[in-house]
Amino acid sequence: MGEEEEETVVIIVGAGPSGLAAAACLTNASIPHLILDRENCIASSWRCRTYDRLHLHLAKRFSTLPFSPHSSSTPTFMPKSHFIDYLDAYAAKFAISPRFRREVESAEFDEGSRRWRVKARRLEDGEVEEYVARYVVAASGANDEGVVPDIEGLGEFNGKVMHSSWFKSGSEFRGKKVLVVGGGNSGMEIALDLAESGATTSIVIRSPIHLVSREIWLLGMILKSFLPLYLVDALALLLCYLKFGNTSKYGIHRPSKGPFYLKANSPIFPVMDVGTFTKIKAGEIQVLPCITSISGNTVTFSDGNLHCFDAIILATGYRSAAKKWLKSDEYLIGDDDGMAKQKYPNHWKGKSGLYCAGLGRGGIPRSGEDAQKIADDIYDCYKWEHLKTLSHKKMVKAVVVLGSSDGVKGTIHFTQEGEGPTTVTGTVTGLKPGLHGFHVHALGDTTNGCMSTGPHFNPAGKEHGAPEDELRHAGDLGNVTAGPDGTAQVSLVDSQIPLSGPHSIIGRAVVVHADPDDLGKGGHELSKSTGNAGGRIACGIIGLQG
Repeated sequence: MGEEEEETVVIIVGAGPSGLAAAACLTNASIPHLILDRENCIASSWRCRTYDRLHLHLAKRFSTLPFSPHSSSTPTFMPKSHFIDYLDAYAAKFAISPRFRREVESAEFDEGSRRWRVKARRLEDGEVEEYVARYVVAASGANDEGVVPDIEGLGEFNGKVMHSSWFKSGSEFRGKKVLVVGGGNSGMEIALDLAESGATTSIVIRSPIHLVSREIWLLGMILKSFLPLYLVDALALLLCYLKFGNTSKYGIHRPSKGPFYLKANSPIFPVMDVGTFTKIKAGEIQVLPCITSISGNTVTFSDGNLHCFDAIILATGYRSAAKKWLKSDEYLIGDDDGMAKQKYPNHWKGKSGLYCAGLGRGGIPRSGEDAQKIADDIYDCYKWEHLKTLSHKKMVKAVVVLGSSDGVKGTIHFTQEGEGPTTVTGTVTGLKPGLHGFHVHALGDTTNGCMSTGPHFNPAGKEHGAPEDELRHAGDLGNVTAGPDGTAQVSLVDSQIPLSGPHSIIGRAVVVHADPDDLGKGGHELSKSTGNAGGRIACGIIGLQG
């Protein structure tokens, strides 16, 4: 490895929702990683390339990332500003610090070293940085770059032409004749914004679409957990007919397959109507067929009619740019659109340690699911690759990153030389002054927060005790003491928490408790099982270090 190369376990490309979810899940598993992103902020597409009135079309229960549900006060359908705040808080909660203004130029797998070699250009000065990692997660987003269709004469149009990714508000076009090309969610809502802002608005709807309401779609999302898709589709289409009537009278034709079937088996999404159809029925938005050609300000359509416009907005979709930098993959990601080639649920895992998150056309819910699967798979591979080499190493190292919703954080390091005892060092912050129970718990599971980490690690089936007692759980590490500033320094040596062998603590959890551990001597009914140490206020999963 050259002097300029930096090595880590996982490199995540992209700091949008998918990249943040992957980072949080890897943090939760104590897997070292870093994120590279070409922009100067997290979730740049949401901040910089969306229109002002945008709300999430999925209800908040389907728009969460791992370990962070929305609060009860969150609107059911969030405005984009609320979702951006959620992402900012998510990054802060898991201490996610991407390396911004790094444009990844190549990621190539080296068969000799069994490592990925990633080159990224620093956009401030043009210097190229080189990284080495065992695993790469492509999370650069499905909306990485806008698609511009090949329309005869588009380049010579006399008015303004923009992709929908740069549209902000219809107020800019007040009093003008505007053509929106594309009848997806962005195109339909932009057309509504233009019409409400005083623009004379037309929209080209080139393909059949399912027009639904957010409420109908939410009902279907709930019902599909209990009913087959054909029944969910039948109910959804009945409700759509009752709400919208026969949309084909207005130039909006429905596909032959139902909306939930298409969502599950194709890249076709329904269009969530937020008022556009009312404007279409009222004649305030005109639906037009496909464009044949453009000359000057005049657009010719496939029905032979000609219309003049001052501006054209291309709501013609996006593609992922992952294949531009990914050099060692013919299996996971497609060449045409940069999306996952394999079908759900096997779309997220490639070969040679390559993964993708958020490229399976599943939106925010699928991004979180992808991230958790990726972290679990990397953890299993990383753990066993290291365990195979432990017998050849004199020193074994591990680390756990502690986190909680209560602001308690910390990093704890473990080292073991040969068959000797394990040394534990680190710092925990955000505690109330005083003693706090400090234990290794049996399970490496934080799906339900610290509560799902199980009981104390106790392979010998003994009663709870103090670290120096012969009769104790293996995971009984006593107390840590927080000073007036809420910080506790951890420094101990223990022989019952090995980093290798059948009773290894790798993959298990460290838990910090709210109250003192009475070390089994308090006479409370919980003294001999938990030390009556109170609630679990912070935890993390122990992971191996290279």
